[in-house]
Amino acid sequence: MIIIKIKKATYEYSHNIWEWRNDKFTRKMSKNSNYITWENHKKWFSKVIIDPDIFFYIGEIENKIMGSVRFVKHEKSLDDYFVNINISPNSRGKGLSKLFLKSSINKLSSEVNKIRFLKAEVKEINYLSKKLFRNYGFEKEKFSKNKIITYKLYIDKN
Repeated sequence: MIIIKIKKATYEYSHNIWEWRNDKFTRKMSKNSNYITWENHKKWFSKVIIDPDIFFYIGEIENKIMGSVRFVKHEKSLDDYFVNINISPNSRGKGLSKLFLKSSINKLSSEVNKIRFLKAEVKEINYLSKKLFRNYGFEKEKFSKNKIITYKLYIDKN
């Protein structure tokens, strides 16, 4: 049985996250497919890990990091979060994403008192993420003109 340990993202993981984000496949599937410079990443990362409305986690299997998940509180809601998941290039294709998402949602639920919905924005061409969120129980909410699909999972953790 595979156990994914969920840890808070810290500066020690910043370089790995930057490399994963700039991976060719990750960029193609991201809403912003531009290359991110190290300087811009460092600025972004420094803000994200201290933001009280962002829960940023690293997944680890047998002391090896395998991906990151970020939950960002929706700016117009007190209890809705957007989820962003990225499996490291070396960990892809091993069937880890659903377990990683589940473990991360459990971690978020242990740290946040109230969660109503989780939402995921996925590029229309990103078949793997669409399958992940649908298989987890997220429902298609809307499709935007820029070919982004929003999926929504009702949590209602009060």
